[in-house]
Amino acid sequence: MSTFLSHLGRFSARFRWLVIGAWLLIMAVLIGIFVVGSGIEKDAATTSIPDTKASQALERMNEEFPSTTGSDTASLQLVFQPESGDVTDASTAKQIESFLAKADKVDGVQSVSDPLNAEQPYISKDRTIAVATVTYGDLTKAQQTKFYDAALDLQENAPPALGVELGGNLVPLGAPATGPGEGAGVIIAFIILAITFGSLLAAGINLLVAVYGVGVGLIGVLAYGALTPIGDNAIILATMLGLAVGIDYSLFILSRFKTELRSGRRVDDAIARATGTAGTAVVFAGMTVIVALVALLVANLSYITEMGVAAAFAVAVAVLLSLTLLPALMRFMGVKALSKKHRAALQRGELFTEDGPQKRGVLRSWGSFVVKRPIVSLLSGVLVLVVVALPMLSMKTASNVPGGSDPESTERTAYDLIVGEFGGIQSPPDRPGRGRRHHLEDRRDREGTHRSRRRAAGRPGSGQLRRRLRTDHCHPDRRADRRLHQGPGAPDP
Repeated sequence: MSTFLSHLGRFSARFRWLVIGAWLLIMAVLIGIFVVGSGIEKDAATTSIPDTKASQALERMNEEFPSTTGSDTASLQLVFQPESGDVTDASTAKQIESFLAKADKVDGVQSVSDPLNAEQPYISKDRTIAVATVTYGDLTKAQQTKFYDAALDLQENAPPALGVELGGNLVPLGAPATGPGEGAGVIIAFIILAITFGSLLAAGINLLVAVYGVGVGLIGVLAYGALTPIGDNAIILATMLGLAVGIDYSLFILSRFKTELRSGRRVDDAIARATGTAGTAVVFAGMTVIVALVALLVANLSYITEMGVAAAFAVAVAVLLSLTLLPALMRFMGVKALSKKHRAALQRGELFTEDGPQKRGVLRSWGSFVVKRPIVSLLSGVLVLVVVALPMLSMKTASNVPGGSDPESTERTAYDLIVGEFGGIQSPPDRPGRGRRHHLEDRRDREGTHRSRRRAAGRPGSGQLRRRLRTDHCHPDRRADRRLHQGPGAPDP
């Protein structure tokens, strides 16, 4: 292995332009596949969790209670909690029907259910809550965002007296957007590498190889996803691991390359020796990580399998880059990879030998302490790990948080109201259920940020409907009262 890697490093250094051109060509081909594949219509990625109680229950429900609106139908809920305290009040019922008529005209809406329909009412038993279902068709990603924004605008401009909240979300949960944290991490890594190497050029080359590896890995995963549907979360782990191992593996070889140069070896010989020695550790470390990631196939969960295979591909790319592209770039650097101090010592003929006297520094002192006091070092390390891991005790994991991840959103408020009044077993929310008084207070707080746009409108028959609801409620044997607090289906905020 060492001999083969040594020859590979020497070849990459000698034919450096060929190696660089090959990697640029690989990137271009992957980009081309991604662009061409993106224009091909294909089915959306599906998530499968076979042989679990939850999946078996969902399959049974789909068999026994097939959806009448189609599996691709999206919907939202308009939850009314009027200040009057009674959704069947004549004035309140008229305002609700007027608002529903307005909702029926919002972009993308196919139908809006009437919660005050005497045949299929969807109101709470104490008549304080009414829920209307807004039904959409099969939406594209662009339509999901556009139509949900329109629905939010409708809710924000609802009459304050109706207390309208918007439940559900048309935009599915996907990979989180890249924030400033990734950029800050790269900058910090560059600073640390520059201090470690004592050379901005060596630090830049190290980071360049790692970032380019992440780019090739992600484009490769996306190119595959353009041809075969994969989940949006597949690239998350690939990005994190690709950048981490890309920096580490290049650091191993670069550090060895600098040591060989300081020992007096020619540039080509230093590259070959560094690739043959440190490169061997890189190969075995990379293969260990790849095997561990591919082993996630055993879980037989589609989204876990996608994440594992994508991350394994990114790690494989990082290994190949550190063994081929990095030696080519090291040939361009030559002795400039060394700090000015080490270059000056090399020109004076002062060669570095591992068996010679070593200058004591902070890191060497720390290493000596760890070797001499292994028990203290071990216990201290375990204590630090325990402290760092304490937040895990309050960790909540869920692929989809009921009511949304924002506890102050209208989506969460609608969820709390529906579950509180109509019941249902859901994943635990981020905050406990709150009563009617608290929801009213929350709504009044948000109304300060909402735009006020009111329009008087109505549909005939609201008074007759209200009387039918009140009459039916007085007769338990009638169908309306039997379904008064059930609604047309289970709440799905």
